[in-house]
Amino acid sequence: MELSFIKEHALDALKKGLPQTFGKYFTERDNSWLADICGENPFVKFRDVPDFELAPLNAGLTEGKIDFDNCKILYSRLSFLTPRQAADERFWAGLCHGTFYGYVRRRWGYDKGIDPSADTAKIITGIKNRFFFSGGARQRLLTNTLSKYWWARKIFSSDDLDVLGATDFYTKIFSIMTRSFIGNEKLRGGFMKFLRHFKDRGITLNINNHVRPAMSELNKRGGAVVLDCLSEDEVAAIMIEHVEKIFPRKVINVPVKVVDVPKKISVGTAKIIPRVEVSCGRTVKFGDLVTMASMDGGRPRHYRPNDTLKKNHPEIFNGLLGKGVGSTVTLKDGKYQITEIK
Repeated sequence: MELSFIKEHALDALKKGLPQTFGKYFTERDNSWLADICGENPFVKFRDVPDFELAPLNAGLTEGKIDFDNCKILYSRLSFLTPRQAADERFWAGLCHGTFYGYVRRRWGYDKGIDPSADTAKIITGIKNRFFFSGGARQRLLTNTLSKYWWARKIFSSDDLDVLGATDFYTKIFSIMTRSFIGNEKLRGGFMKFLRHFKDRGITLNINNHVRPAMSELNKRGGAVVLDCLSEDEVAAIMIEHVEKIFPRKVINVPVKVVDVPKKISVGTAKIIPRVEVSCGRTVKFGDLVTMASMDGGRPRHYRPNDTLKKNHPEIFNGLLGKGVGSTVTLKDGKYQITEIK
C-alpha cells in the first residue's frame, strides 16, 4: 500500500476550487479527476506499508463502532509517524484523496449522491472538515476523517479507548480532546480514573449531562489551585464528587477519604480544595487490616476480619465485610468511618 502526501499547491487548488468542484466528491467513484483540477498528478509518494483495511462499512456497525475500531486499526499500522508528520494536513489530505478516497466517500455517504435539499455551504464545510483540515490547531486534527483516528489512539491507550467505549464515540473524543488539560499526562490519567470509576460500577455517564460538567468543574477548580500540582487521584476525586451530586448517592456509593491538602498547591489566598483519595472500588475482605476513624471524636480502631474476630465479635466481623473506604460502621460505642484497607 502506497502512502502519499498531497502537494502544497495541489492542496491549495483543491480547497479554493471547492465552490465549483464539490459535486465531484459525490459523482466520481475514483480520484482520477484530481489531476484535471490540479493540472498534474497531485501526489508525492511518502512510503510503502503492508496492505490493510479499515473497519467495514457494510457490516451493520454503528458509526461510533466504526470510528472506535478505526482508531486502533489505523494507529497500529501508522504508529511510525512522528507528531510533526501526523499534524501535517498534506499527509491526511493525501490519504483521504488517495489510498482511502473511496473509503472516506462511503463513510460519509457521498457515494449515494447529493441531497437536493442540502445547503451547499454546509456541504462544502463538510468536505473541508472530512477531506482536509479545518478549524483551530486542536480541532483540525479531530475533524479530518483519518487524522482523528490516529490522534485519538495516540493520546489514549487501547485500554483507555475501551473505557471510553464505542457509543457516541466521536462526540466524546471531540469533547475531551479539545480540552487543554488533556495534553497533561497526569491530568489525563486522573480523567481516565474518573471514567473507570463509574464504568467499573456499571454506571453509564452521559457526555453532556455528566462528563462535560465534570470537566468544567475541574477547570473551575483550576482557578483556585494549580491543577498540575494535584495527583491523579485528586483530579479523579474532584470529577467524581461533582458527578455524584447528579446521581442518587445510593446508586453511586462512592467510597472516598478526605485528608488535608498540602499547602504548596495553594495560590495566594485562594480556597484550598480537600484532597480526596479514591478507593478504586476496593472493599473489605477476609484477612484485610481495616483502620476506622471515630466520628464522635474517639480513638481510631483497627480490626482484621478473620476467624478470631468472627468467633468473638461476629457483629463487627459482619459489619466490616464488603464495606469500602468512606463507609460508616456502627459499633456499640459509636459510629466509625473506614479510612484505610490494607
